[in-house]
Amino acid sequence: MSTLPADFWTTLPLGAGVQLLTRDENGLAAFDKPAGVLAHPNEPKDEPRALLTCHYDAEGEFFSWRDAANVEQRLYLLNRLDSATSGVILTAASKALAEEIKKQFAKKQVKLRVQCATRHLPIVGDQNYGNFNLNRTFAKATQNKRLFLHSLDTSFSYDFAGRTFAFKAHAPLPRDFTSAH
Repeated sequence: MSTLPADFWTTLPLGAGVQLLTRDENGLAAFDKPAGVLAHPNEPKDEPRALLTCHYDAEGEFFSWRDAANVEQRLYLLNRLDSATSGVILTAASKALAEEIKKQFAKKQVKLRVQCATRHLPIVGDQNYGNFNLNRTFAKATQNKRLFLHSLDTSFSYDFAGRTFAFKAHAPLPRDFTSAH
């Protein structure tokens, strides 16, 4: 179990539209990341557009900020979503938990957009790997040019501190997904 300040989860410097979906007793948390928000800033000028609007340490893969008592707080990023992708993104409130979960995840990064394009299953609105004619037709018909890729559900079990825990998170579909038909 983590020893976090009582107000840790309610005082996070969340980015625009980012919402906490769920968290567990160990400090594993899932957020709903809107399209257009960066999983992490690539440089300081990107901080206002990121999941958390604070410093990001790329080497340690964590966000850091000072709380009201001027104590440094950290939140570790466990996975990434492209800025155009919305949905569930995972974090951990401690380095030990982050390291343990990352160790249990597959080491290989999956580039879903590339895999779909390779299999001739392009994602609607994908400006890099998609079917460009289909994207134009869809955008004209719906007035929506966004990437239609959303991390809807995440569920897995993980081992930590000698026990096994189940974790599940659901990020509702964005309105523009349900209105574009």
